[in-house]
Amino acid sequence: QLEDQTRSFLADPSKFRLNKDGGKIYLSQIFKWYGADFVPKYAVEGELEGVTQVERAVLNFVGGYLGAEEKKFIISGPYKVKYFAFDWSLNEQTE
Repeated sequence: QLEDQTRSFLADPSKFRLNKDGGKIYLSQIFKWYGADFVPKYAVEGELEGVTQVERAVLNFVGGYLGAEEKKFIISGPYKVKYFAFDWSLNEQTE
């Protein structure tokens, strides 16, 4: 179930998006907040030059769920990593 939910999350363009023409990768703000949690397992040194250690870890994690073309873009670079604003309205309760 966790694998399915991760794939669904990354398939949502409001949470993850590649802009190859613009040279940008957009990530959910959640990856910025919890990115350090990915470092021990996914921050492989010598990979993905031009990004921080935390961004490298998150992108290596995300790359495991992408197709070949998307992975190639992440590996080859260059690009800038941007973060979507978090939608706090998800936490609002309805009556």
